[in-house]
Parts: sequence; structure tokens; C-alpha cells
Amino acid sequence: LTPEKGLITEWEWEPLSKLPVMPGAFGGQYPEARIPLLVDVLKGLPAGTRFAVELKKELERPGLLVARTMEAVLAAGVVDRVRFISFEQDLL
Repeated sequence: LTPEKGLITEWEWEPLSKLPVMPGAFGGQYPEARIPLLVDVLKGLPAGTRFAVELKKELERPGLLVARTMEAVLAAGVVDRVRFISFEQDLL
């Protein structure tokens, strides 16, 4: 979705956050589109919206994935509106 190639795990957040997302898509209507943090996405959802967060397979640090996801959910104040889904039972 960006002009760069490679694994996301090879990136630090600061340079990753500066990459344009889908530049030129939709007739170039969103030139400032960037990858958001989960907490910012959760805070931006309309009040009352229910949603699912999918936890993907994490080989190296599954505990860290779960902890950071929960931190974002708690920081956004949406714990009562989120459901977690995953094909990886240990993440749930």
C-alpha cells in the first residue's frame, strides 16, 4: 500500500508513519494519507460503533502483540465495544 517494499517488522515506527499510503489512488484525493496507530483508529470511530480487531499470527513476540493491542483498546476507552478475533487460539 506504500511505495516501499519489505517486511513491516524491519521498520521503526517514525519512518513508517511518514510513508504515503496508496499515493495516486482515488485520483490522488488523499495525498496526506498515512498509516495510523490502532489507538488513533479506535478513537476515531463513531460513538456506539461495535467492531472486531483481528490478532494475526506473531511468531517472535505474541505476548507483546496482545499487550500492545490491549493498551490501545484501553487508551481509546472502547473495551466494551470491541471483540477480538483470531485464527490463533493462543492469542485470544
